[in-house]
Amino acid sequence: MGLFSACFALAAYIFLAIGGLGAHGLVYANVVNMFIRIVWSFSFVQRFLRRQNIDLVFKEFALRPQTYAAGAAVTAMFSALKSNIDSYGDILPFGLGGSYVLLV
Repeated sequence: MGLFSACFALAAYIFLAIGGLGAHGLVYANVVNMFIRIVWSFSFVQRFLRRQNIDLVFKEFALRPQTYAAGAAVTAMFSALKSNIDSYGDILPFGLGGSYVLLV
């Protein structure tokens, strides 16, 4: 936990003090922290399963290509309609989110 906290503090310092990114810098620091935790957790689980003679392959639990394609399509729709979101209110984001759920 101390190592993760130190990584977060370092990333926050880099994004806030050096990069001057403000609130966005805190979000980026949390992204870095979460990525480090995910990598450590994956390697921990992989080591544990190897001791049990079980092989863990990333492909076994990765998302299907169709899920990535649906996410890219909805992201492209959000980007294309970004200027019109205010005029449609809350209906447009819920509609696009619902279409993503149906595609997945």
